[in-house]
Amino acid sequence: MKLPVPQRGQPFDVSLVYKIIESINSLWDRIAINVSAYAILWTSQGKKNIRNSEVKIVTGQYKLTNSTVKANDYQSFSYTFDIPFKLPPVVTVSPISTDSSDASKNTYAVITAVDTAKVEGFVKFELAGTSNMSVNIIAIGVPV
Repeated sequence: MKLPVPQRGQPFDVSLVYKIIESINSLWDRIAINVSAYAILWTSQGKKNIRNSEVKIVTGQYKLTNSTVKANDYQSFSYTFDIPFKLPPVVTVSPISTDSSDASKNTYAVITAVDTAKVEGFVKFELAGTSNMSVNIIAIGVPV
């Protein structure tokens, strides 16, 4: 709400001062919620306390579809973030089976490299067969 500006020489107006203070308190209530919400991120430069509103979260998926694999076979993946981070982010990956084959159900994903622009890794297949699966990726870090 916009308040009227008092005129010079106008007598002290208690209702105007009340509205001003009420507006300031309302703004403080909106700002205080954002100011007090911090995330703690572990980066290559150590622990960083950053406002939640300033933390960048990127999610993605790398698809490994219709792959014929051997037992103990590896398939590499590389995922480029849509917008780079200021520092290498904290990244997690998880294999997601999209079929019921034994090859897809007996896998694990390993991250081999993370930098400000991408994550690289591999999926290891414990059993042979045809696999339809993907790797879900979550990266949390400091934006540029």
